[in-house]
Amino acid sequence: HSGAALPNEADNICPSGFFCLEGAKLPTACQEGKYSLEGAESEDDCVDCIEGYYCVIGVSTTYLKECPAGHYCPAGENEPIQCPKGTYNNKDLRTSLEDCKACSAGTNCDKQGIND
Repeated sequence: HSGAALPNEADNICPSGFFCLEGAKLPTACQEGKYSLEGAESEDDCVDCIEGYYCVIGVSTTYLKECPAGHYCPAGENEPIQCPKGTYNNKDLRTSLEDCKACSAGTNCDKQGIND
């Protein structure tokens, strides 16, 4: 015997980061940089990853990860963006390039993604 005994059993709810069209046998992943809550019914339920976070698509879910220091994450990112050379950012959850501050005189900021 295969198939769900009851369509709304916890094991049968569409996982976060995916949507399940009516009659679908398998969930469909949201596009990169987007996520959905459990039970999404269409691609319209997939929304941009929120500012300060990035979305990582897993095998059975999409993970909403905090943007790490040394990076910034505008809405809709699937990986953090490193602050450019000559700048740093020592806080998590930053959302724009403006959050990357110029390195002060007397310091050597010759790489991307500096966080201290």
